Amino acid sequence: MNKKLYALFDSIENLEPPRDLEKLILNRIELKKKTELRKNLFWAYFSLIGSAGAAIFTGLTFGQTILQSEFWSIATLVFSDAGVVLNNLSDFSSSLLETIPVVNIIAILLPVFTLTLSLSWYLKLPKNNPYNHYKFI
Repeated sequence: MNKKLYALFDSIENLEPPRDLEKLILNRIELKKKTELRKNLFWAYFSLIGSAGAAIFTGLTFGQTILQSEFWSIATLVFSDAGVVLNNLSDFSSSLLETIPVVNIIAILLPVFTLTLSLSWYLKLPKNNPYNHYKFI
């Protein structure tokens, strides 16, 4: 059996790889990196635009609701009647806590949070970005 294997391998031509194989492999790797970067840039721009649009929309709709709520009318007493507010600070703070529009505030802060996350993702992309602090890591 061993003699047959040796004879089989002896009959195979000694093939050399093509001379430009290294260049072809490196070009393929560079092309793969460019397409990956292009894909990541697309998703970064998409998330930035989407979260900015959502932040503007929720800021306008829920911000208007906050400004028209009882919370805002109580909170403005700090600027108009500061002395009365300081004398009745415990009642004032409990009224603020009772009327705070938690759902509206969360609805405004959620898109702002996603906007900061997508901005962070965009800045971490390895391109010729002067604000990219992660390109040397």
